Amino acid sequence: MILLAVRLVRFLIQEYPFVQMRSQFEKLLTNTLLISCRAYLQHGATHLFAKQQTEIDLLQAILNIQASMEVVAKLHHVNADGWKAIVRDKFHNESEATLLDKLNKGELQTKFYEQSKLYLISRKELPIDAAELLGKLQGYRNSIAHLGLPSLSSDIKGEIITLMVRVLNTLVWEALTKDSYLSNRASSIFGTELFGRIIADPTYISEAIDLAHEISAKVRNCPECGHKAWAQTEYGELDIVCLCCGFAMTSDMVGFADCPVCGSEGDLYYDAINTPDNNVVAAKCLHCDQKLSVILCSHCGHVSQARPKWVCPKCPS
Repeated sequence: MILLAVRLVRFLIQEYPFVQMRSQFEKLLTNTLLISCRAYLQHGATHLFAKQQTEIDLLQAILNIQASMEVVAKLHHVNADGWKAIVRDKFHNESEATLLDKLNKGELQTKFYEQSKLYLISRKELPIDAAELLGKLQGYRNSIAHLGLPSLSSDIKGEIITLMVRVLNTLVWEALTKDSYLSNRASSIFGTELFGRIIADPTYISEAIDLAHEISAKVRNCPECGHKAWAQTEYGELDIVCLCCGFAMTSDMVGFADCPVCGSEGDLYYDAINTPDNNVVAAKCLHCDQKLSVILCSHCGHVSQARPKWVCPKCPS
């Protein structure tokens, strides 16, 4: 039995590196990356969605959104493969104490962003258009930092917003709010006021809705933000995600049925966990916004509106 347990642990460590006990250094490194990513993203979005935007705002947006992209790439890389995946080889044999000291003093050096970017593209299976946007933003940033940009393209704001929706939103939510569900994850990252400005931008909303329809056959109005961008995804364990605000849950937490009020197909959602033995549960239609109580028949599984002397309409009398 002991030998079997040892073999199981070895298998899990080989197949799933993240189950290994993370060192104090790796925890501190990850937390530093999380703080940096949030700060860069907030600062970049503040300039990108400035009320009276100037060219300086766009320059700041490019620099900070690109910085957040570099950090989130390293976050995903270290979470998957450990700290050695992003830290330069010359530090790999240093002691834990030395690594912590260098990190605290700002002397630790990480590998080039290009390696973590390639990890994102291959392991996260980013679409070709998203990968192209990553390269384009990186090119803008390099031009600003080394040469300066004599003029900015009129499309540049839209390109950065598209990048936010199609790359940053999903990757940032997964990295920064991994254990968060049934909440507005975008608002928790940006803050209420800034997220209000983001969600008021028509380009952001249209991109989120377009992406939701691209990746899911059924898209519903989000229970949190109300936009039709709540989609079945493959973005981690929380597989039902709003591409606009990040409201998410697992597919086994919620059930969907046809609405008995408006007839909308599959838009009535209800608690799928607490429904055994014909229990009455709360439900809401995401199409007509009607709230009602439903019963999930323990015999045939049909969902119908709860009424006095309820009888399942689908089961034989």
